Amino acid sequence: MEILVPKKRVKDILVDMDGTTFDIDGPLNKRMKEIFPQFVPLPHEALVDYHLETLYPEEIRPYFEQAWKSPGLFSMCEPIPGALEAIAHLSKIGRVFFCSTPRWDNPTCIADKRELIRKYFGEEYVKRLSLVDDKTGVQGDMLIDDKPKIRGEWKPLWEHILYTRPWNKSVEGKRRLNWQNYREVLEID
Repeated sequence: MEILVPKKRVKDILVDMDGTTFDIDGPLNKRMKEIFPQFVPLPHEALVDYHLETLYPEEIRPYFEQAWKSPGLFSMCEPIPGALEAIAHLSKIGRVFFCSTPRWDNPTCIADKRELIRKYFGEEYVKRLSLVDDKTGVQGDMLIDDKPKIRGEWKPLWEHILYTRPWNKSVEGKRRLNWQNYREVLEID
């Protein structure tokens, strides 16, 4: 009788888009300058709150809301350096899916995010894109995301791995990576 040994299970890797795969800071700062020419963006390391508009004076916060809602904002995003290569490598060791929370109040956000995935990763990845309010309901083995704490209705099946950003540096108890050190953090070749 032949004994069947199960193959090693393929990892399902969920990857966030904004601030993890794609730079949203640059487009947001550009749009803010268009709407409010006096706007001076804070240096990257000073962005210590996930809700970055709270770091600015209250009188300019309405301009942020206008910028977040502006059509085409998300289409201006470019990949974070190293993201394309890292995600291509991750695709060889597991199945990569994109998982993002859109700005529902932005009329082009969903279409823009789909087009970013199509442009940089191809049509097959558009089918692997989940645009949801609650990431805890999406199945996977790991979620690479810059958001410090992911809340939702369910106990997630995935491990939250932080993509290192200034606003999550104080979070403890989670693995963290960037696109330069992801191999060591995830212990892959």
